[in-house]
Amino acid sequence: MVYIIAFTRAGIVLGKKIQQSNMVETVVLFGWYKYVQEDAIPFAHTKQLLEKIWKKADAIVFIGAAGIAVRSIAPFLTDKVNDPAILVMDEKGKFVIPILSGHLGGANAYAEQLARKIGAVPVITTATDCNQCFAVDLFAQKNGLWIADWHEIKEISSRILEKEPVGWISEYDVEGILPMGLIQIEEKEQIQSFHIEAGVVIASKMEPVYFPLECRLLPKNLVIGVGCRKGKSLEELEQFFVQQLEQHGFQKQQVNKIVSIDRKQQEKGLIELAKKWKIPFLTYSSDQLNAVEGDFSNSDFVKQTVGTSNVCERSAYLGSRCGKKRMKKTARDGMTMAVYEEAIAISF
Repeated sequence: MVYIIAFTRAGIVLGKKIQQSNMVETVVLFGWYKYVQEDAIPFAHTKQLLEKIWKKADAIVFIGAAGIAVRSIAPFLTDKVNDPAILVMDEKGKFVIPILSGHLGGANAYAEQLARKIGAVPVITTATDCNQCFAVDLFAQKNGLWIADWHEIKEISSRILEKEPVGWISEYDVEGILPMGLIQIEEKEQIQSFHIEAGVVIASKMEPVYFPLECRLLPKNLVIGVGCRKGKSLEELEQFFVQQLEQHGFQKQQVNKIVSIDRKQQEKGLIELAKKWKIPFLTYSSDQLNAVEGDFSNSDFVKQTVGTSNVCERSAYLGSRCGKKRMKKTARDGMTMAVYEEAIAISF
């Protein structure tokens, strides 16, 4: 959802032009109440407006002075992971400036898209873009990788910009040419011989640690298969999942879906947990689960009860598109879970 906030008549006209450009599917235009007509939603208090839209916004475009935008958004700022993209435009539509969440929030991309649509000049100020250097946050975003500690992004970027050596280690195949500024590490001894203090690591787990300063990227490609007694709460399921994931070296942010048998389709705890984690909850019929072949922990009792010999492993295998087993069936207090890793494609 993109929201436009315009403070002048000319700004409202420009906002309408953006709205009609089909920049994204949904663009909502707000105009200052004194000048608004039927083309926009009137507002009188910027703070109250931002309180309503902040958490729903993918991007907010201010048409007016940058100072107004900065002062208005200041009370709502949290971090670069959660803040929406913030852009500022002049009412003539000459310039579009991303001022917040340029990479992770997509403000730079929105600015370039807006500029193409209305003939403006995008003013991009992020150093990696200006110098056409590798940007680890953009790379992670493009490939669906979770950044374990986003504070390390600026450390990696600053070293690349200053032409200091930055190591590169990946457990996964990465298509394309290694960008300038990154050094492929094949043996741990290279880290010392090249005097490398910082590096980027793509791995399935948080350990082992290779560099003194490390930006670790983890694929969001784990599928949790689950079976449970009726009525298990969100809290019980989440505690079980997180505890088991962490015991095996994984993070909940790596999970991209929860799956089960179709008789659990209306299970409230699973539905609520998937919603909380912002991932899909999918179910399969017993026939679908029985059709897959693999190394599963089978149970005659489970088969008699639900029609298939194993729910958690079979559903996770199916949900991961026949992926790799990373955690076999584990049971506790009327809950079972298994984890499979879905194959991914990573590229520069």
